[in-house]
Amino acid sequence: MKRLAAILILQYLTGCATVTHGRFQKIPVTSEPSGADIELAQCGAGRGGSARTPAIVSVRRNADGCTITLHKDGYESAHIVLRRDRSRALYANALPAIVLGAATGLVAAIPFVLGDSQGAHDAADASFKIGFAAGAAAPFLVDSKTGAAYRQFPDSVHVALHPAP
Repeated sequence: MKRLAAILILQYLTGCATVTHGRFQKIPVTSEPSGADIELAQCGAGRGGSARTPAIVSVRRNADGCTITLHKDGYESAHIVLRRDRSRALYANALPAIVLGAATGLVAAIPFVLGDSQGAHDAADASFKIGFAAGAAAPFLVDSKTGAAYRQFPDSVHVALHPAP
């Protein structure tokens, strides 16, 4: 039981998406023909740089307007703009919210249940809502701040380069 409580507290304080996949997303980049230079732009502070296909590039999950450009002598350049969207891992943050909401609702209802009054239902309902809000706030805020709340699309890039005219 103590182990479960420790896991829930850790998850509550860190945010589920932050723990699940972190602030950066790895995106495989390939080209036909291979050996194209890869340039990253607007993909997060300190993460701009270059590589050569095939490669895996690391971009910030919360980067907005991240662009991958491929260059190869004798071929036209190709530009891929990544699209930022919400990560599904973000929605796992509801778990601590439900647990905390249920726990506070039960604790608040105990005095009323013993007296079997209508106030028990109202107090439990209000306490659940307060507990749910408190349980949801921290993980969602952490994930939004770290960028783990997001995912970049496409999650892999393959480009067929066209010969330059």
